[in-house]
Amino acid sequence: MPENEYHYHGKPCKNCGSTLRYIKCNHCVLCMRKRIQKWAKNNPEKKDAHRRKYYRNNRKRFLQYKKEYSSTNKEKIAAQVKIGCEVSAGRMANPQSLSCADCGKTAKDYHHESYAKKDHLNVIPLCRSCHVNRHKQQIEQG
Repeated sequence: MPENEYHYHGKPCKNCGSTLRYIKCNHCVLCMRKRIQKWAKNNPEKKDAHRRKYYRNNRKRFLQYKKEYSSTNKEKIAAQVKIGCEVSAGRMANPQSLSCADCGKTAKDYHHESYAKKDHLNVIPLCRSCHVNRHKQQIEQG
C-alpha cells in the first residue's frame, strides 16, 4: 500500500464505523470498495472501457508482469492449458455445467489440488467463493 493512500480521519464511517479513509474522497476503504463494485456492476461498458484504457496506458507493466508470472508458474499454466484443451475437445465437461463439489451451486472453475504433471487432470469443480476459500485454506496450512 503506497504511503499516504489512506489516512486516519478521526470520525468513524457512518456506514461501517471504520476510521480508515481515503484522503481524496473522505470515504472509508470498505464502503468505497462496495461503491466501486456497485458502479462496475451497473456500468459494464464504462468499466470495460476504463479497463482497456488502463491497459493501454500501462502495457509495459502488464507485459513485464505476464513474463515474470509465466516464468515462475510454468507447472500451473501447463495444468490450466491441459484442462482447457480437454474441455475444448469435449473430453471433460465445462465446469459451468457441473455443480460445486463443496456447496452444490453451479461451478465456475476447476480446482487443482496439485499442479504436478501427474495431477493435471485431477480437478474438482467449484463455485467462485468455494474456490477462493480452498486457496485461503491452502495458504493458511502452508
